[in-house]
Amino acid sequence: MNDQMEIRRSVHTAAQKMWRHAMAEGSAGNVSARIPGEPLVAITPSNVPYEVMEPGDVVVVDEQGEVVLGSRNPSFETPLHLAVYAARADAAALFHTHAVYSFVLGVAGKPLAPVMDEFIQYVGGAVEVAAFGESGSEDLSQSVLAALGEKNAVILANHGNLCCGRDLDRAWHVAQLVEKGAKVTILADLIGGARPLPEEIVEAETELFEMMKGM
Repeated sequence: MNDQMEIRRSVHTAAQKMWRHAMAEGSAGNVSARIPGEPLVAITPSNVPYEVMEPGDVVVVDEQGEVVLGSRNPSFETPLHLAVYAARADAAALFHTHAVYSFVLGVAGKPLAPVMDEFIQYVGGAVEVAAFGESGSEDLSQSVLAALGEKNAVILANHGNLCCGRDLDRAWHVAQLVEKGAKVTILADLIGGARPLPEEIVEAETELFEMMKGM
C-alpha cells in the first residue's frame, strides 16, 4: 500500500509538471506509472483539471483497467497505457502530452527526424506518427504500438504524443526532448529545412540507446 501511495503522489507531481510546462491544458493528456512488484498502474483521473487535482485523485487500476484504489474514474486513455505496458516490459512510466509542436507534427502527419544531439540515445530514433484512432479505442492502441515499436516516443495523429521511460523522470525527459525536437524542426523548416545528424553520431547514439535500455 505504501508503494501505491508513493507512486500516486509521483504521478500527481509529474502531471502537475506537464501542466505547468504547458504540455497539457484543462484535464487533457495523462500520466501513468507502474506500481513496483505488482500488476497495477497508477494513472491520472478522467475530467479532473490539473489546477485542482490532488494526489488522492490519481487512480490505481489492474491489468484489465478495473479500479482497485481511488474514487475517481481513470483516464479515458487507460486502455492505451495498459496496451503499452503489456507490450513493453521496459516501460514503467508514460506521458501522453498535448504539447503544441508535437501536436502540429501529428496534425500534419509528419514524423520527427532526430536532428538534435542526444536525441537518439533517449528516444531511440525517428519518432513515427501513429494512424488516427478514437481516444480509448482498440484501434488507437494498436496503431500506437505499431508506430512506437521499441522506441520511447510516438506522435499520435491529430492528438499530441506518447512518451515512455523506465521511470517518470526518464519518461519526462523523453517528452521534453520530443517537444523540443518538434519545435526546432518546425522552426528550421521556416528557414530552409532541418539538417540531419551526422551518420557517425546516429550510429553512436543508437548503440547508447540499446545499451541504456538494458540498464
